[in-house]
Amino acid sequence: MTGRRAIRIGNCSGAGCDGPDELYRLATEGPLDAIFADYLAEVNIAWRALEKEKYPELGYEKGFFTHLNYKNAAEVIAQTGIKIVHNGGALNPYGLHKATKELLESKGLGDVKVAWVDGDNVTADVQASQAAGKAEQFPHLDIDGQDLND
Repeated sequence: MTGRRAIRIGNCSGAGCDGPDELYRLATEGPLDAIFADYLAEVNIAWRALEKEKYPELGYEKGFFTHLNYKNAAEVIAQTGIKIVHNGGALNPYGLHKATKELLESKGLGDVKVAWVDGDNVTADVQASQAAGKAEQFPHLDIDGQDLND
């Protein structure tokens, strides 16, 4: 043992349609160091893909903003320093980052740090293969020697 205490983590969601009160409840009833929010089931990603075709600036789970706006959840989180780990960027994690920053700035919380993780989106690679008529040659990402038609 190092003498350091365990990190206390709460979870406020398991899907995009979960109630808006859990983030606030966890932030106010703590004590927590971090709150995890998981908004992406496989069906959510499919819905975000359809949405992104029509509205390229979207493609992320917008339900998070309902949770941040519930009562004064965003303000409580900023005041307490609770970290939020949010899995809702779907096909546009930067878009979620940008919209979150805009929401926080509108609440006078522009100094709150917001980061995003990007890099595993292979949409452009698949589309390029399809455009070149080689979609069947696009390799499976998890199974060596297999392509998308297998």
